[in-house]
Amino acid sequence: MTHFQSFVSKFSLLPLNPIGSKYTWKHGSVCERLDWGVVNHIWQHTFPHTTLYHLGFYGSDHRVLKITLNDVSMKTCVDDIKNWNARFNSLSRRIHALESSINAIHSNLPLSSDKIQQASALQSQLDSLLYKNEILSKQQSKIHWLQAGDKNTKYFHRRCPLILVIFVSLRSLIAKLLNISFLPLISHQIQFLDSPFEAHEVRQALFQVSGDKAPGLDGLNPAFYQKNWHIMGNDLTTVILDTLNNMADFSSINETLIVLIPNKSNASSLKDFRPISLCSTIYKIISKMLSNRLKSVLGDLISPFQGAFLSERIIFNNIFIAQEVVHAINHRKHGKFGWVGLKLDMEKAFDRVEWDFLLAILNKFKFPIELISLIHQCISSATIRFSINGQITNSLHPSRGIRQGDPLSPYLFLLCSEGLTAALRLQEQSGSFRGISVARTAPPVSHLLFADDTLLFTVASPSSCNALKEALNAHHLATGLEPRPFISKYLGVPQCFGRSKKSNFDFLLQKVSSQLSIWNGKLFSKAGKEVLLKAVIQAIPSYTMPCFKLPASFCHKIERLMAQFWWGSMGKGSKIHWKNWRTLCSSKFFGGLGFRDLLIRGLLWKVGNGCSIRTLQDPWIPGLKFPCLRSNDLPPVDKFQLGALKGLILLSGTKKIQPSMAEALSLRASLEWCINIQIPLAVVETDSKVLVDKVHSKKVEFSALSDVVEDIRCFLSTFPNVHLRYISITINCRAHGLARRALGQDEESCWNVLVPTL
Repeated sequence: MTHFQSFVSKFSLLPLNPIGSKYTWKHGSVCERLDWGVVNHIWQHTFPHTTLYHLGFYGSDHRVLKITLNDVSMKTCVDDIKNWNARFNSLSRRIHALESSINAIHSNLPLSSDKIQQASALQSQLDSLLYKNEILSKQQSKIHWLQAGDKNTKYFHRRCPLILVIFVSLRSLIAKLLNISFLPLISHQIQFLDSPFEAHEVRQALFQVSGDKAPGLDGLNPAFYQKNWHIMGNDLTTVILDTLNNMADFSSINETLIVLIPNKSNASSLKDFRPISLCSTIYKIISKMLSNRLKSVLGDLISPFQGAFLSERIIFNNIFIAQEVVHAINHRKHGKFGWVGLKLDMEKAFDRVEWDFLLAILNKFKFPIELISLIHQCISSATIRFSINGQITNSLHPSRGIRQGDPLSPYLFLLCSEGLTAALRLQEQSGSFRGISVARTAPPVSHLLFADDTLLFTVASPSSCNALKEALNAHHLATGLEPRPFISKYLGVPQCFGRSKKSNFDFLLQKVSSQLSIWNGKLFSKAGKEVLLKAVIQAIPSYTMPCFKLPASFCHKIERLMAQFWWGSMGKGSKIHWKNWRTLCSSKFFGGLGFRDLLIRGLLWKVGNGCSIRTLQDPWIPGLKFPCLRSNDLPPVDKFQLGALKGLILLSGTKKIQPSMAEALSLRASLEWCINIQIPLAVVETDSKVLVDKVHSKKVEFSALSDVVEDIRCFLSTFPNVHLRYISITINCRAHGLARRALGQDEESCWNVLVPTL
């Protein structure tokens, strides 16, 4: 793989993004992408519509790769395909032939082992064809409904009673799903939500919206209103307060322009695009004011299994808990039943939300009627238009869904996601479903939610799996959210690890390599390369580093690619690397460029601000206490929380601060004081020989003391021609005497106006 990446980088080749499965080779349960299609910039310019398809295996362990250069219309071969299907590939003929063959084998008893295997193989083929025939029947039924479903025919009147039954069952299903105990709003929260909106909330909401957000159909972005607040602030406040407090109609400002953003390169179907709503700025202010009130109370209402959009709930909590549960599933060796985990992705989640369920759950949580009416008006009065190839379509009135781009939508989606929690709780109350406890004293974990990414855990028993299926179906019918199994990384990071962890992080290496291969064919200055490496490349593994310690060899591979890009290439070979990467990672104070060492940076993510570790130099961390525990005396766990978790490593005792650290902190504070009051310095003297040697040394160290020493170097660099030198500790008595005299605490000594000799 390394040679392949160097080859691609050397000739500035770009990989084609495939359509189809991302793996091209398989052997047993192992799948890899061994076959690639790469082109250069000239090819891209000559054939801009080049498309790579990953087809089937067709008897081989490698997939067939197909490259098309231009868009070709396939309408001319439709008739030929239909005729071929009727003559050679008719499902009914093939099913009849297989049934006859199976009956012929079973008519000759007894059966030999070869006949049994032959019958089993034929039965598998028959099952596959019957399944395809069922799919074909469903598709033909949809066509029949499109042709005769809206006409006064017998077909319509046969279907009409069934539709009525479905609508009645949906309403009863919502009532049944919400027929469990929710934690409602308390009195002071209801009073806060029901209070009239005030003028300061309008200004706060406006300036919370980023000024460069894309505008709606009116073309006015938030920066226009922010810059001209002193002119139109009063009028804008009057309009918005009248809308919110007096329930005025705001459908005229609730027009939305929807643009389609591709989820991946070479997007070819509608599901490959994400609809982003561009709302007007005035509507965004109204929506932002409602969301500001909602998010202040949702933290108490939303179950701890949801980790998105709320303060003090971060994405890494879900990743850590999922990692522990998956590890427990893979290493379970005892018990009658195994454990199972299921990852689901809600397809087009925001666009499928049913308004009836959303309003029902708002009433269940006891939200004020006026607030529910405002939310209902926000989602129901919207009219949408699509921007397709620069052309704006006619307006449409949606009947369900919430808009991506609306500040209110994330919090409404959190409330809808509580429907899954309610469905699982119903199954738990019936005793047919239970979650996973990774230890005897651990609470059960049944599901983890982060927006539309869902992880479900349960016991691998028939009753639990059937109950889980019923809960998912009930949640789908009531809320409109359609879950589908999705085999991939959870929240962008891998979950299952083997003995070698390098292969699990290959996706990071591919991202770095593909990005650098794009840049290799362009001309950049050294300053431009420095900015790109620091701001883009070194940011790629930043999301994974807080969760996992990347292998050292993996970090070295990324740094090798960065070094090759920094020094460049000439022809078929790389240019000379005049300095090694460690030198480039050193501070600019020592002649480096300040690149971050990936391995050290990953460890710094673990340290954070120092609140999660214990070292001998801990007293320099402000605001920390030193709790002492006896050996094996751990505090009991009395509450299960999936919020902002904090863990401390406690020592049995602590030591005082080291003298060298005290001297360094004192010198740093003194230099900072001199800089603040602008005292010129020429000579700085200290009685700490260790501190002077460390300041003058060019050796790079990683410790609490070295960080303070680095600050001292920076402060000293602000004074021209300043010298730091060591003096004996006996000279301190002269300085102490002068200090006492200046404070008026020395009444015995006198000064003869001569400078004391040192």
